[in-house]
Amino acid sequence: MLQALINGLIAGCGYGLVAVGFALVYAVFRILHVANGGIYATAAYVVCWLTVDRGFGAPAAISAGILVGGTLGWLVETRIYRPLRHSNSSSLVLLIASLGVLIVVQNLLSLVFGDGTRTLRPGVVQSAIVIGSLHITLLQVAIVVVSTLLYVVTSTILFLTRIGCLVRAVADDHYLATVVGVPTDRVLLLVMVGASALASGAAILVAYDTDLTPMMGFEAVFIGITATVVGGMGSFPGAWLGGLLIGLARNLGGWWLPARWQDAVVFAVLVVFLLLRPQGFFGKPLKKAHL
Repeated sequence: MLQALINGLIAGCGYGLVAVGFALVYAVFRILHVANGGIYATAAYVVCWLTVDRGFGAPAAISAGILVGGTLGWLVETRIYRPLRHSNSSSLVLLIASLGVLIVVQNLLSLVFGDGTRTLRPGVVQSAIVIGSLHITLLQVAIVVVSTLLYVVTSTILFLTRIGCLVRAVADDHYLATVVGVPTDRVLLLVMVGASALASGAAILVAYDTDLTPMMGFEAVFIGITATVVGGMGSFPGAWLGGLLIGLARNLGGWWLPARWQDAVVFAVLVVFLLLRPQGFFGKPLKKAHL
């Protein structure tokens, strides 16, 4: 059980990064950015293709994967979301467009790389920490350190810099921010590229620890949205905490139940929070006037 607990915390760090990206986009755009799942999967496959098929070193491949993910985020915002937003399309239209991007990207990955499972793990992975039956690998230690560092850097930018102040202003009131001279389109583009880069980094970390499939993007969407709801929509600390909780729930559920029930455990957690605490950990309950 201790091994399952540790594995859950390690997996939760990757899920937390995905959730922070979802929370960031939702806070500013007010949409569920499910296309981020396609960006997530693409970044992982780019790294796999460069390292396994083309023999590039890990640093160069990881940099390329994050660059490709950020570029895809730029394309989604400038070529899909922005034209729809300027034509006063509803959030439902943006959600359908985002879902279409996810479906197209998943099918392209399946067409190019096949439906089989691929791996990024470099041969035998050595354990860094061994305490009795508990084993933690160097790769897992790196996942925790890098994920936590990325979260801290993102939080620092959001809450302690001028750029972060502009992002929070647009998230608080898009119209008022535009009136006082905030370049909202630039801020939205920056948020989209940043969220895409976070998703790409999370995908690469998860891919090194587990495996790659074309459907990994949909799984990331499911987990990311659930973690965002659990933590509180639009709350960055809540999204990170929600990711940790989902990681624990999946791994502890897999310890008691067959592995195929892991997603059912996540769905059960989502239902419980929607029924008992729909605002999540750090969300505020809405008053009737707000509703």
